[in-house]
Amino acid sequence: MKIYTVNQITNYLKSLIESDDNLKNIYIQGEISNLRKVNEHFYFTLKDEFSVIECAMFSRSSLFLDFMPEEGMQVIVNGSIEVYKKRGYYQLIVEEMKISGKGDLYKQFLELKEKLAKEGLFDKEHKKLLPFFPKNIGVITSTEGAALRDILKVFKKKIPANIFIYPSLVQGEKAVLNIAKGIRLFNVLEHLNIEVIIIARGGGSFEDLSVFNEELIAGEIFNSKIPIITGIGHETDVTITDFVADIYASTPTAAANSVLPDKEEYEVRISEIKYKLYIFSKNIIDNYKKELRFSEEKTIFKKPFTKILEYKQLVDDKQIILNKILYNNLKIFKKDTDKSETILHSLNPEAVLKRGYTITLRNEEIATIENIKGGDEITTIFKNGKVESRVIKKVENEN
Repeated sequence: MKIYTVNQITNYLKSLIESDDNLKNIYIQGEISNLRKVNEHFYFTLKDEFSVIECAMFSRSSLFLDFMPEEGMQVIVNGSIEVYKKRGYYQLIVEEMKISGKGDLYKQFLELKEKLAKEGLFDKEHKKLLPFFPKNIGVITSTEGAALRDILKVFKKKIPANIFIYPSLVQGEKAVLNIAKGIRLFNVLEHLNIEVIIIARGGGSFEDLSVFNEELIAGEIFNSKIPIITGIGHETDVTITDFVADIYASTPTAAANSVLPDKEEYEVRISEIKYKLYIFSKNIIDNYKKELRFSEEKTIFKKPFTKILEYKQLVDDKQIILNKILYNNLKIFKKDTDKSETILHSLNPEAVLKRGYTITLRNEEIATIENIKGGDEITTIFKNGKVESRVIKKVENEN
């Protein structure tokens, strides 16, 4: 029985692998992962859906790259397989690297990103704040996609608002002009009083989302007087549009959640405003009282009675003015609160029933003419009871 040392086996494997012409000057495509840069050397893992391979690209080769490798980038590398004796594993020594898959599109994306960053379009100082409780919201998206359905589903659970939808293409050559026109339109139609704009689309490939990497759209977002929030693709998708937007949300659903507060959050905020208003008013009154005490102490030996009367009169006058201001503010605030309560009450299903309407359910879900067929059992709810029935025939409106 022959016994080998670790070094002997490693050397044997090294000679086998490095003498194999099939493993020399080969091209491999994959995704960069675990990227590290040491001086001008790059160390990374190249992976696909099933396997990984360790890679090293030394400065003699990396200096000739015309782009900067990044985590998650799809690339094609050229090199030869060698054995790294110290660690006992094989690795690809990379001589050349180019972007794959996204190709020229990704290169254009990186170049435009760098250009706009230098021009200041991504700077925080240009970001506009979203209003806490917008009453008018503009949405730019396709009416055919899931993005709009997701947004409207979220809004149903939020404080009521007016939603204005600009139907736009979100893919293809015409989509760029469509989206840019939608942004301009919401800014020009001042009578709509749009307070925030959502630009959204569902997921897709890098090529599908390339519309949102166009300089025209980036410029329109930057020049918009109205705050813009983007919800494009999935959580891993980031576009030029996202960098320029005032708020970036990872998905259409996240964008909708960022725009309007929940009902509970709204009530908490109202309570906070009431408390802050009380504290503000109290501080003003307390400051006037302090001024009065200071004046009394200061003039106590110089015609004290006359000076005190003067300051008391001054404080009384200011307190009357303050009370009027406080009363008017509270009156306006109560009017707004009552209006919100009326809106919320009108949306209550029980209020709808009391106005003489009914609600029809099928399998405990709200029924529509599209999801009812003959023979279905349905439940019709009135304000004072319900009726169980079976559908004999359905007739749809021709329009």
